[in-house]
Amino acid sequence: MRLLPGGSSGILARLEFLARAKKQGPISGRHVSPNKGFSVVFAEHRPYTPGDDIRDLDWRVYAKADKYYIRQYIE
Repeated sequence: MRLLPGGSSGILARLEFLARAKKQGPISGRHVSPNKGFSVVFAEHRPYTPGDDIRDLDWRVYAKADKYYIRQYIE
């Protein structure tokens, strides 16, 4: 029983599939997560938006720029 037309297996072999969910398992840490979360590896600052957790505010940046910025980290 054939599920795909002939030649499609070659096309599928060349495609790169991306995960929709975070990887869990024994090889954790070998991939880059698209999500930003809590970690020790700093990723970037982004402007504060109402509703953000104020514990993530970078007060040193606020002291220099007089604007609120949120610290983001790589998971």
